[in-house]
This record gives sequence, structure tokens and C-alpha cells, in this order.
Amino acid sequence: MLTKIFYKIVILCVMTISYNALAVQSNGNGNGNGTATATATTTTNPDPALVAADNTPDPFTYDGHYDASEYDKVFSIDYAVDDGTRTITGGTLAFGNDTDTGEQYIYISHPLGFKDLSYGKNKETDHLYNVGWGDGNGNAKDAKGAVDSEHFTLSFNSDVGDGANSNDAFQVKFDMKVPGTANDDGNTPDVEFLSTLNYNALQVSGALDGDLGQFNDHSPQTVACGVDEDGDNNDGNEESSDPSCYALDASVSENHIDNDMAKDLIDWDFEFGIEIKLSSKLYENLLSLATTDFAYQGYNSGTIDSGALISLDLLHASPAKVDCISASQEPCSAEVVDKPPTEVPEPSTLAIFALALGLLRFQSKRRNA
Repeated sequence: MLTKIFYKIVILCVMTISYNALAVQSNGNGNGNGTATATATTTTNPDPALVAADNTPDPFTYDGHYDASEYDKVFSIDYAVDDGTRTITGGTLAFGNDTDTGEQYIYISHPLGFKDLSYGKNKETDHLYNVGWGDGNGNAKDAKGAVDSEHFTLSFNSDVGDGANSNDAFQVKFDMKVPGTANDDGNTPDVEFLSTLNYNALQVSGALDGDLGQFNDHSPQTVACGVDEDGDNNDGNEESSDPSCYALDASVSENHIDNDMAKDLIDWDFEFGIEIKLSSKLYENLLSLATTDFAYQGYNSGTIDSGALISLDLLHASPAKVDCISASQEPCSAEVVDKPPTEVPEPSTLAIFALALGLLRFQSKRRNA
């Protein structure tokens, strides 16, 4: 009897310790739309150049889509809107290297609460295709309208070679109406880009510049969203930009590959973002990038304020779900912040769990004997 009690106490202690260890590791600062957030820890993936030969990452896929496993350093972007009275979180700014080609990649996207790739409001059923657009708010009626006036304008300083040259910054406008773009000034890498709409065309037609088919007129139909902007349950509400609201409705045949219900759902990307390809490196050590390396509207005649490496000069969405009011279709300001990491259990924690399971098994065998 005392032996059984002893084993139960030991098992309880071991499992309590392991549970607490997991809780500590997974405790992060989760964000929702419409709330200001505290700075957390930057997410970093292993630098491909430092990965062992037997664990080499897959080649970089340039398709306009953000794949976290391909990027080495990732930040979030927060937008101030409503003349600074609200903060929308969830934008992405990521950096990656293709070690095979020497090319460098940058991905940037708006927060979903500011702009997304849901469009084509159905008048009869109201929010059949929009996600988080309220009563419409000028939402685009088709794919062309969704991207016709969209553009990001960014300025770049390089830290390659002798370090950042504050008198050699260059500015690029990434306009959705112009496929790709290029710098031919002889002093900077060639620059081109794809957008998430290119990625969506690839899912539908098999080509990055392909046709969107049925999704020219409207985006895929999503599930009825049961949460509000604060993440609280609110059945029937489809006016939220909470990430859970972007799940495709599996009961709709056109949401499936080839309109075949037996096949997988189309991997539609609702983020409005661009993937930028640089023919050579602008930044030598991506893992050393910090929030202090970024500015908002800091470009001025070949320089960037405060010696920043990148300036977010224009983050335009027309239409936008919510904007600065006094600066239509723009955020009042944008701030690059550290992104909370996605934690996994450490080996020591897994070992504690294994010990607890082993004790349970040993006790069971003794009882059966």
C-alpha cells in the first residue's frame, strides 16, 4: 500500500514539473486586432548557412507567398489607425537567403485587419465573400479592384561591404499594376517582386501569371465567423479579421481543387503581401537585424533617418478596412516590432514526460503481476 502511494506521489510530482515547464515555454504575448501590444522576442529560423550538410533546407521557392520555414528573421508590423487611437497588429516583415543562388528575399504584408484578399461582396447574402469588411466599406467587387491601386514603397540602405552608406539609399515603388520592377542604376541589386495574388493564381491555374478562374469575381467563401474583433464568441458575426475567420468553407465545391469535393481545399492566401527578390545581398547577417534598423517614412534624398537600413515609406491600400482618417487609405504610422516566437518543448521537458510515462507503465505491470 505504501509503495503504491509512493509511486503515485512521484508520478504526480514529475508530471506537475513537466506541465509547469511547458507552460513557461509556451507563455507568450499573443496579439489580436485592435489592441496595442508589448514587444516580445524576435522569431528566428536557423541560418541556412549554419545548418549541417545532412539537414540542408529545401531550396527557396519564389512564389509571392510567405513560408516561415524559408525565412531566417521575422518581424511583425503594427499599424496605428483612426488617427492614432487604435493599433492593428499582425503585419509581417521577413528576410531570407537562398544559399544556392546568392539571392536575398524580403516579404512584407499588411495586417489582415487593414487589408486582405477577400473581395466580391454578394448583395443577396451580404458577407458571403468578405472577411472583416463590415458593411462593405468600399470593398473591391472583384480581383482587379482588390489590387488595382495597391502599392508598397520602401527605401533600402545596405550593410554589405564597408557597412551602411547613409548617402546611398534607394527607393522602390512596388506597384501591383506593374508586374515586377527593376533597379538599373548600376549601384544596387536587381529587384523584382510577386504578390500573394500571384500565389493564388498558381493554386487555381498552375501558373503564377495564370487566370483566377471563378475567383476573378470573388474570393473563396469562408466559414461563418463566430468571433468578434476582440476574439470573443459572437455567432453569426462575419465582420471580424480574426485569423479564425479565414478558414474556407469545405461544403462549397469551388473551394476545392478542380471543383472536386473529393480533393483538398485550395490553399488561398488571404494576406495582402509581396515577396521581393534581390539579385544579391543587401544585408550580410540577417540574424543581427533589429527593430532599430527600420524607420517609417524616413527616406530623404538618398538617405534614411537615424541610419536605418529600411524605411517603410508608403503602405497604401485602396480600399482599406480602416485607415488614418486624416490620411486616407494609409496607416497613421507603422512600427516594426519583435515577433513572439513559436515555442516547442525542450528535450529536457520531453525527457521528464517520458520518465512519468515509464513510471506509470512500471506501476501497471506490478499491479498486473
